[in-house]
Amino acid sequence: MTDDSATEWMIEHLKNHREVLDQQGWEHYGAKVEGLEVTRRIVERVLPGESFDIDPLNNDAWEYFTTTAISRALGVLENRRQILAYLGPSGPTMPVDNLHPVVWTNAAELWKIEQYRAAVARAATFLNAHIQDKSTRTDLSDKGLMTQVFSPDPATDDKPRLRWNGQGNHQTSTSMASGLLNFSQGVSLAIRNPATHETAEMPRQVAVEQLAAMSMLARWVDECRLDRGV
Repeated sequence: MTDDSATEWMIEHLKNHREVLDQQGWEHYGAKVEGLEVTRRIVERVLPGESFDIDPLNNDAWEYFTTTAISRALGVLENRRQILAYLGPSGPTMPVDNLHPVVWTNAAELWKIEQYRAAVARAATFLNAHIQDKSTRTDLSDKGLMTQVFSPDPATDDKPRLRWNGQGNHQTSTSMASGLLNFSQGVSLAIRNPATHETAEMPRQVAVEQLAAMSMLARWVDECRLDRGV
């Protein structure tokens, strides 16, 4: 979906939901609640610095707060529509929930409450475990794990390796083998270790980029085969 079509879809949904919320009578309650989840996701994307945690069962003023959030989000989207119409798209966008499941599934809950550093650390921990499981090297972790499982040295039964098994000729396979070794070590040293041991919160954009790097590594790992040297 292009930037302009996504913007138009979000505007249409929010306007339709606002019209439903303006209706009086219990016969409209189901439709009001039905559109709430999509509205929540749109508002959180358009207004990332604001929380939209509205529960109709525990908040008598939920319709008012929802309508207010919709109006603010529509203001941002209308500005975006004008920018797209007269200046063109600002660049590609990528929803974070399209990241590799090992990364996003384990980061999602912390991401929702804006704990970005913790989300990155948790995703990195589960990526490390994913590589342990794929390589059967549960005795190793972090840089030591990456160094061993992506080593170009011959594999043995007690030192299995992960070998690139994706598309490409011999030169590509050689490049990928070297790249996987260095890239995986970099993810461990430059992403997992700081995210785990630092306490300062991480900027959202930095967290997105680090999750994307881990997602790419996870997808490459999925294309590797286990080599036991037999």
